Amino acid sequence: MAGSTVTGLRKPSNRVTIEVGAEYFNVGSNATAAKMKPGVGVEADGAGCVKEFDGTGIVIGILGYEDSQPGDYKPATRDTAYAAGVRVPVIPPTATYGKAVRCRLAASQTIVRGQILMWTTDGLLTAATAGTHDVAATAAEDISTGAGDAGTAIWVFLR
Repeated sequence: MAGSTVTGLRKPSNRVTIEVGAEYFNVGSNATAAKMKPGVGVEADGAGCVKEFDGTGIVIGILGYEDSQPGDYKPATRDTAYAAGVRVPVIPPTATYGKAVRCRLAASQTIVRGQILMWTTDGLLTAATAGTHDVAATAAEDISTGAGDAGTAIWVFLR
């Protein structure tokens, strides 16, 4: 693993504000490497590590792509999974205000622009019900997925 050994939020010295961008973590030993694609929601998996959100933890951000650092492993495309154990960029929701973000959708979904979404297992988004679920995003496009289409890309606005 190349790059800095510092993970997560990099606290500045002698400042009270910072620009929030990508944070860096390693793909943890409990992660399913094949599921660790850019746009997948991730949760903490031990000191300096992340894994795909499993539905029980807290989503700390999504796996980034273009923020991979020189010397770090970067997948061939934004649809290729990160390798086990490598250092990855994680984009926290606060860094995406005002930006559309390419996340991934669960199987068997029919989503329309403006529909609210929530995180589900494997770090994917699924339709949410206002007042019942924790809303994570708003769809920025119409898209439908079939039964075998888990992980299809969808553009959203994270909340």
